[in-house]
Amino acid sequence: MTASVANLAAIRLLAPRDQVRISRATTFCPDLALVTAATGKLWLAVEIVSTDDHRHDTVVKKQVYEDIRVPRFVDGGPAL
Repeated sequence: MTASVANLAAIRLLAPRDQVRISRATTFCPDLALVTAATGKLWLAVEIVSTDDHRHDTVVKKQVYEDIRVPRFVDGGPAL
């Protein structure tokens, strides 16, 4: 991902699980996040679902991301 966005001045890749402000009262720590360089607004969120945070990632965050129209990718890991 780093190489893919290296030459994009308008987009910044955050460190894994870096905090992103969604609204005045809401912050999330996506597993991977791209934000706009100018405003820090979330542009893309990637969530890797685990048993520890399954409900939060697949229900709570999903609804918020849909409400603010942020593309997201949710990966449940490899199929066994």
